[in-house]
This record gives sequence, C-alpha cells and structure tokens, in this order.
Amino acid sequence: MSNNKYSKKLYQFYCEICNFKKITDGRGEQDLVEIKKSPIPGGVPRLDSETGKTIVPKSIKRPRMFRCPKCGRGMSVRKISSTAPARMEEEPESIIDQQEQVLKRIIDRLDDVYGEDNPS
Repeated sequence: MSNNKYSKKLYQFYCEICNFKKITDGRGEQDLVEIKKSPIPGGVPRLDSETGKTIVPKSIKRPRMFRCPKCGRGMSVRKISSTAPARMEEEPESIIDQQEQVLKRIIDRLDDVYGEDNPS
C-alpha cells in the first residue's frame, strides 16, 4: 500500500440497466445484497502417471456482483485506480511562465484585431 496519506482504495458500484452509481471505500457494501456465483471449473481432472493421483485444476474465480437497490438486477463492481493528488511533473514557476506567455500571445492577437487604441 502506498505511504501517501491522501490515497484511498475506492470502489464503484454501477448498474448498466438503470445507471445507478455508488462510490464507496469498501465499507458501504453491507446495505447491498451480493449475488452468489459459482466458480468456473479450470478444466478436466487428469491422472498423474507417476503418482497415480488425480490432479484437479484450480477453478477460476468470478468477479463479485451485487443486486442493484434501484432496479434489482446485477451490478458490477470496479476498483477506481487512484485518488491520490497528481504529482506536478514541472516546477510551478515554469508553469506560471508558460501561462504568462500564452496570455501575452492572446493579448497581442486581440491588439491586432481591435487595435491598440481600444481602451477595453
């Protein structure tokens, strides 16, 4: 887990049928009803020729689904990647300089269009 004190794990519950959306940190699922799903078999069991034991492949887990409180159908759960504040890749001074250059270019273009005598 990251050491950033601002980062949290957030999950989004979304129903594609009625567009119900709920964002929670994982503690808000007690008011939702989980839809039970069976795991998908990983394949056919086979016999190990050396030991004579049956090898059963691991089953594939399915994603959790919850019943939508609005329409009653199944809704998916998605993990929201990161809520940590974005790091600034550039120094703030260079960003301010870039913004000032853009503003100067806009003012120059406006002066060309309206003329420099225009007070507004």
